[in-house]
Amino acid sequence: MYKIPVDFNLDVLKGATINQISFGINLIVIFIEKVGFISIDGSFSFMFENNKTYYEEICPNKSDFGLLNLLEKKIVEIIVSEDRENLTLNFEDNVTLTLIGNKMYETYRLNFNGREIII
Repeated sequence: MYKIPVDFNLDVLKGATINQISFGINLIVIFIEKVGFISIDGSFSFMFENNKTYYEEICPNKSDFGLLNLLEKKIVEIIVSEDRENLTLNFEDNVTLTLIGNKMYETYRLNFNGREIII
């Protein structure tokens, strides 16, 4: 629905550690130590141990989608797609989470340093 603004500082994520993940019926919230949190309510892909899985939607949420493997992992690289709709977070140990934007619906929120961005 919206795009990641050019002036939104994603560099605060580099080196940050995932310290909590919460699951609701139609929402996943990933807490990033000393930075903020990301809430997911739409499409994403997750790669762990060289297995990449794409999830179209998470409602109703009945599993952890393998995301518990992010706990205590550090973010080593941040990639924003050219159209500024998708955000890829590469973690240590070759773990990758890609948040996928949608032109019709809000799919994720970034909440860092008191600023919220809805994509």
